This record gives sequence, C-alpha cells and structure tokens, in this order.
Amino acid sequence: MITTIDILEKIRELNRWSDYRAAKELGISPNTVSSWRRRGSVMNDEIGVKAAEILGLEEKFILMCLQAERTVGSPVFQYLQEVVDDIEVEEGGLETAKQYLLC
Repeated sequence: MITTIDILEKIRELNRWSDYRAAKELGISPNTVSSWRRRGSVMNDEIGVKAAEILGLEEKFILMCLQAERTVGSPVFQYLQEVVDDIEVEEGGLETAKQYLLC
C-alpha cells in the first residue's frame, strides 16, 4: 500500500525539496508533516489532491490509497486495498504508479 509518507517522500525526492518546502507547496504547516512522521497521521483528501497534481498522478489513485491507509486494521481494509489495486493510472496502469512512488 502507498502511504502518506511514501507520497511525501516521492514529492520531496522528485523536486529535491525539504519537508518545509513540501509543506509550503502542499499548503500546510511544517507541523502537519511532522505529525505525519511522528504519529503516522494520514493526509486529508484536499492535500491528497494537491499531492496528485504535484506528482502528475490521477487524484482517484491517491485518494483511494489514503482511504485504504485510514482503514488499516478494519474489516473494510482488504476491500479498499483490492479497489486501489484495480484503479488504472492513465499512462501505464497501476503498476507504473506504484513503481513511480515506491522506487
């Protein structure tokens, strides 16, 4: 599963940004990024949409990943994980998106 931290790290890596700069580009405070790291918080959908824009990925892919992350440990988690796996990203499908984010 692609998580908030995976998304943040890819944004930072691709743009050579610090956490501070990534936070500013996403329109959030650096404390929010710190919270994601310390407490394992999940970015909200609005920030997820901004992240998708920065990464050039479909919003629905990022939003479904975030929703699945929010449900870890619940009965609905497996279902959402399957939905995320079925989403196709425009250029090359889901596998391309996973490789893009996780490489």
